[in-house]
Amino acid sequence: MIQKILALLMMLTMLLGMTACGTDGSREQVPEAGPDAQTEPAGQAEEEREGMIRVTAGKHSFWVKLEDNESAQALRDYLSDGDKTIPAENYGGFEKVCRLGKTIPANDRQTLAAAGDVMLYNGTQIVFFYGSNSWSYTRLGQAEGLSAEELEQILSGPETELTLSLLNEGTTESSR
Repeated sequence: MIQKILALLMMLTMLLGMTACGTDGSREQVPEAGPDAQTEPAGQAEEEREGMIRVTAGKHSFWVKLEDNESAQALRDYLSDGDKTIPAENYGGFEKVCRLGKTIPANDRQTLAAAGDVMLYNGTQIVFFYGSNSWSYTRLGQAEGLSAEELEQILSGPETELTLSLLNEGTTESSR
């Protein structure tokens, strides 16, 4: 019983600590001139994005820095031949779940996921967190440059698809 209370207090402390963290508020805004308008974090050179993935939900995009593990490499390989638009749904008020349509290697472990974490579930689903949850996942990466509130605003929306794009060497942002 005491262990459960301590674990709950620890999770509550982590959640409170995350809400105090944020970004400097600088965001590059592209005017919303049409349905293809994008909002992306500013301040990151294209070279620094090498090997990262861009996630697009509706008119908003953000970058995910991938882990150095077999699962993240399998995701890079999957995206290497072009952008993938995959079905997505909100779940539990704290995550957006996307079905890959294929299986990639997983090494699931009990993990406390927090806002910004990108996890693989059962080798077939990518989970983008805008809240927190403790479950068995494989860590894929971390969203860059957005606060928990910004992630919630982007990911908790009604979009039923997300587009994942890999920035490869020799590919420029303007060529997309």
